[in-house]
Amino acid sequence: MEQESGSRACPRMPRYHFHAADGSVFRDEEGEELPDLDAARAVAVDVLVQMLPLKAEALWKHKTFTVNVKDETGRLVASITTLAAFDPVARADAPPEI
Repeated sequence: MEQESGSRACPRMPRYHFHAADGSVFRDEEGEELPDLDAARAVAVDVLVQMLPLKAEALWKHKTFTVNVKDETGRLVASITTLAAFDPVARADAPPEI
């Protein structure tokens, strides 16, 4: 569907959905209209950054937190995952401290 703007039709922006998973799945049923995939990728990073403090316990329990970006057809177009890893036993092959 196109929207009218004056006498010229403006194409509708694509809608992207941002689904998060941390052992449980949070589905974004509404989505967000964005100009392009690059904008959707930027929003995925924002979603990850905003949700991590709220999901810290789940992150350490399940080891990953993922935001999947799907287009209007349900096709996966981007995904970003953060990984929690720790080893309570010091290893000889561990990288040097930074």
